[in-house]
Amino acid sequence: MQDISLLTYVIFPSCLPDLFTGLRVAIGVAYSTLVAAETVAAVSGIGWLVLDASKFLRSDVMIVGIII
Repeated sequence: MQDISLLTYVIFPSCLPDLFTGLRVAIGVAYSTLVAAETVAAVSGIGWLVLDASKFLRSDVMIVGIII
């Protein structure tokens, strides 16, 4: 019983900052990879929107897509 309370009240809370840092980095990398993949080989999505807008010189749409 004491091991569970040690895990719950000491070890897990001390791991939370590293877990949240890892999640933040992983979400950023995943989103960047998704947009890059959409730019290369998709017909919908944010990356495709930016690439399509650049073909038609729609800088307003490009800027909004980059901000998103």
